[in-house]
Amino acid sequence: MKNVAVEIVGDRFSEEGWSRISVHVPSETGLTIYVNHQELVTIQCTPTKMEWSVLSLDSCTERESSQVSAKW
Repeated sequence: MKNVAVEIVGDRFSEEGWSRISVHVPSETGLTIYVNHQELVTIQCTPTKMEWSVLSLDSCTERESSQVSAKW
């Protein structure tokens, strides 16, 4: 998936000594959730399927006439 992991190059020490390695680490982005146009929470998460977090919250608040939106 695009923009999910970035490649980081670093040094690693083992019994054989130092070596240069590259590893993939998850990238993160901010996800801010608003309820009734007021910021509820901002979290750091990987940039995949973030809309599911918003949709699940939206289904919980549907009965209370609340409006849920998100910005990332």
